[in-house]
Amino acid sequence: MAFEEGGVDWMALAVEWDTGLEGVVVWHCDVDMAGEDLDEEEMDLARTEGLGLAPLECSSAAEVQSWIKESRFR
Repeated sequence: MAFEEGGVDWMALAVEWDTGLEGVVVWHCDVDMAGEDLDEEEMDLARTEGLGLAPLECSSAAEVQSWIKESRFR
């Protein structure tokens, strides 16, 4: 699923339960920042291993849902 927020094109990578936040989170990446250097497998590995990777971010599911809804009307 791709969406735009704040002038940035994002791609959702994974949805999971975060025990620390006690809520559902969405892992997403900045498409332009990832470019052709990083593929989905590498970002998934960084996510699951807890490695810092600049184009990779995590937000609440509700926040991402609102961004997706807003981007449909632009």
